Amino acid sequence: MPKHGLTAITLSADNQSVTVTPEQFDRYTESLKRGKPMATATAQQQIHVRVPDPDDFDDDYLPAEDLDAIYTQLVREHDSLAHLNELDVVVLWRKKGGKRGGRPVFGKTVKRSGLVSAFTSCDFIVCLSADHVLAAEYSDRQIMALLHRELMHISFIDPEDGEEDAPRKYVLVGPDFEG
Repeated sequence: MPKHGLTAITLSADNQSVTVTPEQFDRYTESLKRGKPMATATAQQQIHVRVPDPDDFDDDYLPAEDLDAIYTQLVREHDSLAHLNELDVVVLWRKKGGKRGGRPVFGKTVKRSGLVSAFTSCDFIVCLSADHVLAAEYSDRQIMALLHRELMHISFIDPEDGEEDAPRKYVLVGPDFEG
């Protein structure tokens, strides 16, 4: 079994469960092959995020495979983000986040429009600020929460009554709370 990023596997049967390492899981699957009782298995992947250093950037933006993996996990696990399955969202690291009102900007979500439309066909771009995330020493969980917060800015407006055939309109919305 591939073990890249996999830290634990939860095995469940008869309303009981046990969490094992990938190596223990491999041994368990061998016992299944020998006819022992079956159980269901679910893998929970712990994604480690490597925040890029300023030297990693050739430009102001950098693709982020680990953030893409977190994006996929968030959309799969949170009903509030299910509408993102219909969209093409690009997640990037930004070298410097800047400030707004004297406070650091840790992330920004933009809708494709204008000049950006000439360079990409994606619907939205989410950028997390590597400089601020590094300075604040964010944990993997805090980075996941930051990405979740940025994704919550992407919303939609359902068609008006009588326009059932019209597609949803996707928009950017402000936060429910900022403080």
